[in-house]
Amino acid sequence: MNSKELKKPFFSIVIPTLDEEFRLPLLLKDLSQQSWTDFEVIHIDGGSTDKTLEKAKQWEDKINIKSIVHNIRGVSAQRNRGASEASGEWIIFMDADNRLPSYFLVGIRYRIERAEADSEKRFDLFSTIMHLNNEDRRHRKSRTAVGVINMFMRTTANTNRPMVSGSMIGVRSQIINKIKFDEKMKVSEDSNFVKNCVKAGWKYTILRSPTYAFSMRRIKHNGIVKTAASSFVMNLRYLFGDGTNHDDSGYDMLGGGTYRKK
Repeated sequence: MNSKELKKPFFSIVIPTLDEEFRLPLLLKDLSQQSWTDFEVIHIDGGSTDKTLEKAKQWEDKINIKSIVHNIRGVSAQRNRGASEASGEWIIFMDADNRLPSYFLVGIRYRIERAEADSEKRFDLFSTIMHLNNEDRRHRKSRTAVGVINMFMRTTANTNRPMVSGSMIGVRSQIINKIKFDEKMKVSEDSNFVKNCVKAGWKYTILRSPTYAFSMRRIKHNGIVKTAASSFVMNLRYLFGDGTNHDDSGYDMLGGGTYRKK
């Protein structure tokens, strides 16, 4: 085996999916157009009944991607499985309906390098500010919602209970060997993961750039009132230390097929 084959990628990108035959290819296209190419993609499927796996396979000659069907369906379980397969220095967990500008990964690498040069700015986990994709930008309520999400993430970033979106979490690979996503949690598993990392002494930050496009399909499908209400209850439970292992949260993790029924 030569040295090139032994070289590990800088980023491992873990993408859990469930019935994402339409959204996943868009994200994989964005990844294929990245100006920074030192990455691998670990695609963990939760047993899709559509053509998600077939669509992912079509990208095997364009990017370094491996698809795995996990026998446990659930975003935390799928993230943990993906992390166990990753070989990169950093692991980035992304949702299948994200969209990325071509400079996204090189921008993240730049932020990491700058922070490494200054011990006071060094970080071990990160998330980034969101923007809206072209489809959602015309939706006034989506513009309001993403502004609120960004505000909460920024204002809680330096607390012992940061509020984080699981659609984009980056973490040094050595951390995920010690701290996992709680597979029993129904909601707030993303914020809980970061909270546990911070509690263990790792430093979390939220990057203001580069940004990524966050999909508002849940809000447009369920309505902003219902989504905001369930999110409010979920976050109250999280902030006041109630494990949020609740089936009554109204914030179920749904597959991509759900948003096409309407």
